[in-house]
Amino acid sequence: LVDYQVNSVYVMCKDKADRFTSTRKLEIEVNTNQTAQVEIVEPAGNPAYLNQTFFTLKARTNKNARYCNYQLGDEQGLLANPLNDQRNFEKSFTALDSGSYSLTVTCRLYLNNQLVEASQRVIIDLTPPEIFNVSDSVHPNDQGTGNNSEYTWLTDRLRVEITAEDNESGIDEYEAEVWEE
Repeated sequence: LVDYQVNSVYVMCKDKADRFTSTRKLEIEVNTNQTAQVEIVEPAGNPAYLNQTFFTLKARTNKNARYCNYQLGDEQGLLANPLNDQRNFEKSFTALDSGSYSLTVTCRLYLNNQLVEASQRVIIDLTPPEIFNVSDSVHPNDQGTGNNSEYTWLTDRLRVEITAEDNESGIDEYEAEVWEE
């Protein structure tokens, strides 16, 4: 492959009966001056919020790596390279406690023996949020006469006040649904 240009690779397959597929063209752009990096693919997000005590860490480098290490809280070790491709690494974690963890992946590349690193927070939240108050208040601007917890004067609007708390990961969104019984 030639650096700094689009290279064309032609692919075809043969079955056991010696029949060939049509040829497909694959274009690959080569750029060896790309900045070396590692990214944490899973768990996604920074911070990554999980509602279970297990997850699989997946990290990917854009250059071939000799190895990748991880540190999750106080635990550290080597990541496996299951595809044996020197770019995709992973490790499964089980039986973690609820809480906030610092996750760091460090990879040693073949290229100049360079180190690259990626970090993120992982928050394991096993406790559902707690609702303290829900009320259907009518605002004076809605042409009502004030608060009333049983009736609204409008057919196209409903005001709902919700007070909730989640000490571990926080409240992401509030949803209210109306249905007829």
